[in-house]
Amino acid sequence: MSILSTSQVTLKYGGKAPVIRELSLSIEQGKVYSIIGPNGCGKSTLLKALSKQMKVPEGQVFYQEQNMKQMKPKQVAQKLSYLAQSNEPADLTVRELVAYGRSPHQSLLSNRKEEDERIIDWALKAASLKHLEHRNIEGLSGGERQRAWIAMSLAQKTDVLLLDEPTTYLDIHHQMEILELTRQLNRELSMTVLLVLHDINQACQFSDELIVMREGQIYARGVPEQIMNAGLLKEVFGVTAAVQRDEQTGRPYCRIIGRDRTADSTP
Repeated sequence: MSILSTSQVTLKYGGKAPVIRELSLSIEQGKVYSIIGPNGCGKSTLLKALSKQMKVPEGQVFYQEQNMKQMKPKQVAQKLSYLAQSNEPADLTVRELVAYGRSPHQSLLSNRKEEDERIIDWALKAASLKHLEHRNIEGLSGGERQRAWIAMSLAQKTDVLLLDEPTTYLDIHHQMEILELTRQLNRELSMTVLLVLHDINQACQFSDELIVMREGQIYARGVPEQIMNAGLLKEVFGVTAAVQRDEQTGRPYCRIIGRDRTADSTP
């Protein structure tokens, strides 16, 4: 069942050439997707369009069967949680930050209710942050801080979680921590997760499906075992690589050998 979809979406910034061109896509409920591709191919722009973070002048975006142009921002925030690529440290405790996730479910004048507090507690526990709830965000490690922002998104109690490069600037230990958390949320809550990732091997390891973008369009999509190969890496990323299977998981593992120097030659 499709929970998010686009039809012939074209997006651009100002008077520049389109970043995304006539893109149609369907996202099934309850899966983890990773969007991968070279810099500037439209990955983050697509995520913004799916979460109504930017206007879509050409084409349509749907949540289930509802056109998102007809949905108010508060309605969208009750259905989709979007976490941007970078978030500034906040002068708030972890619990105060997570509580902001309840905003889409409250009126301007209402105070948090008992149900809100229960959901905040749940989000803190889901992100393994209950023991840090009274710590200031600025005093946390990078991985803890990122988990706090994800917990805020969880407090929105949505069906879909969209994360734009959630592992950027984190060391490998904290990268795995965040990716394992997203997989856990998918498994335990049947949450649909869309990630923009740069690390191809992490995308292969943690995703049900890959969405590979190139020059504002979808080059390929499908399960990692079926679509990941040396030809794709050469065409999309301009590198030569050997694609092997991990002995434990059976997932593809890409060993990058170098740049594809044939791309440097002039016809």
